[in-house]
Amino acid sequence: MLGSFCKCPFFTGTLERKDATRFTMHDLVHDLARSVTAEEFDLEGPNCRYACRTDCEKPLKPSPTSPAKLRALHIVDHAYKETEFHHDADSPAKYIHVLDLHRGYWHELPDSIGQLKQLRYLSAPLISGQMNPRFIGMLSKLNYLNLHHCGLSTLPESIGEMKGLMHLDLSSCKSLKELPLSFRKLTELLYLDLSNCDGLLGIPQALGGLTKLQHLDLSQCQNLGELPEVIRKLTELRYLNLSWCMHHIFDSSSTGQAESFIECICLLPNMEQLHLSCQYEYPLSIPKSATCLSKLALDECYSVTRIPERVAKMDTQSLFGLLPDFSVYSDGTEPNSNLHLLEHTNPERLSITMLENVKFIEEAHIINLREKSSIVDLRLGWTEDGERYVEDMELLRELVPPTTLQGFEIYGYCSLRFPDWLMSIICYLPNLARIRLSDLPNCKTLPPLGQLPNLRELILGEMKSLEEWNTSSWSGEDSVNELMFPKLEKVYISYCPRLRIKPHLPRAASWSVVRSDSVLISCGDSVAHTDASSSSSPVSTRLEVSGSNLPLHQWSLLHHLPAHSDLDIYGCSDLAGSPEIIQALHSLKALKLNMADSEELVEWFADLTSLQHLTLWEYKKLEQLPAYNNSQTSNN
Repeated sequence: MLGSFCKCPFFTGTLERKDATRFTMHDLVHDLARSVTAEEFDLEGPNCRYACRTDCEKPLKPSPTSPAKLRALHIVDHAYKETEFHHDADSPAKYIHVLDLHRGYWHELPDSIGQLKQLRYLSAPLISGQMNPRFIGMLSKLNYLNLHHCGLSTLPESIGEMKGLMHLDLSSCKSLKELPLSFRKLTELLYLDLSNCDGLLGIPQALGGLTKLQHLDLSQCQNLGELPEVIRKLTELRYLNLSWCMHHIFDSSSTGQAESFIECICLLPNMEQLHLSCQYEYPLSIPKSATCLSKLALDECYSVTRIPERVAKMDTQSLFGLLPDFSVYSDGTEPNSNLHLLEHTNPERLSITMLENVKFIEEAHIINLREKSSIVDLRLGWTEDGERYVEDMELLRELVPPTTLQGFEIYGYCSLRFPDWLMSIICYLPNLARIRLSDLPNCKTLPPLGQLPNLRELILGEMKSLEEWNTSSWSGEDSVNELMFPKLEKVYISYCPRLRIKPHLPRAASWSVVRSDSVLISCGDSVAHTDASSSSSPVSTRLEVSGSNLPLHQWSLLHHLPAHSDLDIYGCSDLAGSPEIIQALHSLKALKLNMADSEELVEWFADLTSLQHLTLWEYKKLEQLPAYNNSQTSNN
């Protein structure tokens, strides 16, 4: 019925949410509806049926002729503060069918709510005080009840008398201890949300009588050991959420039973959506019957061991939430890792971590990474000190990315050398625009990154053995003037203490050097340039240096900054200048100095005649600036 309703021409679209579906009505239809019902919204008129209040601390005083006709009351607390009802706030509306309190923060509900004998719909979430459950049993005609995140500790036995109740939300009622035996008498219930009721007892027993349930959310519930015996009775289920639950149903050694349980759920005749997210390290094996589902959610499930091919092909983009961040998992029960699950995927972004768990090189060959042409960003990671089954370089040799790749990251790689495809990177990754290499403890030299015509961003980090970044052409001495890094914009180097750049410093609009002192003194004779590069070279450069213990006058890198540059210096211990440094910085336009580690204010910046902006950061002893009239100075 709802599906047909959604297709009516009155509506222009819908927005699905967990707790509701919002419909967008056509403007003309909306105007007509408001015109027809105008009198029914007039609180002072005799025909008022729908009222909205913003102050429940005063009694409701509509026209004397209208209380009996009032059918819906919506109370909004715009102050977003805990509010208490006036004891008589709703009594003139005792014939209402709808009471909506979900837009407020209430301390408690008045006992008079129990007098609303005709009430069908009650939404009263976020009641912060201890709630008297007695009123629930008094509202025997309720169809809809929302008590999300309320201070409810018990439910009355009389709740079983609510024969027409179809929607019940008790999610996040953390004080609720046990469902009463009469709960199973709610035989008309279609929607039940008990999520995040982690201490609640009696759930499986209560579900036994709810055979019409279509939507059941038990995420983050415990005490579910008897659930497998009950679930097969819920033949009308369409949606089931068991996120963060499996380890409360089975122990980690009962993986076979867990798979049978999941299969039982998938084979329920009306089942459409199954959510198994956030099982973390609990091992999961997905059965073939999952093809019956329209949606399967496995977000943050790091130990999925098997997904049948037909199931995997149902979602090649995200693999039911396992992508884009995929963790390789292996245990003693399976001969291989779960890397093979990626065989039929083809996402735009992919991160494969914990590659040390791959047991055989053939596993990497099976996923055929090179043919996944949708991938534009790829991240490959090993745990640096993790035990390996396969040598890192041998595994990386099989993980050739597709030529479509634009962003690439490798971290935790422990081999001394790179495979051949990475040393001929231009042939394999011609479109690469961003590359990040980090936590490579044994790497001494870099691949020929200068060959990449589209490289815009380069990040090198935590590479303690890296000694050389050779920026010359690999075509031989005759091609030394060939433009390298023609589009490079950003370079970020951190914690590479031995790295030297030679023979030329590549042009880039932004440089950041963090605790990598050898970079500051290794920049060869000149900045790389050719006639061809003049149009594409940046007109200015920003250089940021952090954490250097090297005296400023030894920073040969400063001699190669182009004109109109900006310089930021943070946490460096020795900022004493020299005539050579002043000459190198003569065209500097902006200077920012973090002076936290300096005892005395450096004064050489007063000689920088082109300086327009000066910022002194965290210098607490500043009393007077050197005489200098050309700069705009700020002291923070």
